[in-house]
Amino acid sequence: MARKIMMEKAITNAEAKGVLEKVKEEELGEFQRRTLDFTRRFSKIPADRAAKLVEAKTMQF
Repeated sequence: MARKIMMEKAITNAEAKGVLEKVKEEELGEFQRRTLDFTRRFSKIPADRAAKLVEAKTMQF
């Protein structure tokens, strides 16, 4: 079954980790599991701090 994109938004790895951790791992597909594994390994700061950093940097440029 084809999936429909409802909304597209660029988010940080830390934010993606938070979104994926809200879902039970059994319900995740292979791509989502790999993404969750990646974000667990490489996200070093909390999602709220990452969002603040992105906002601060985008305001500078």
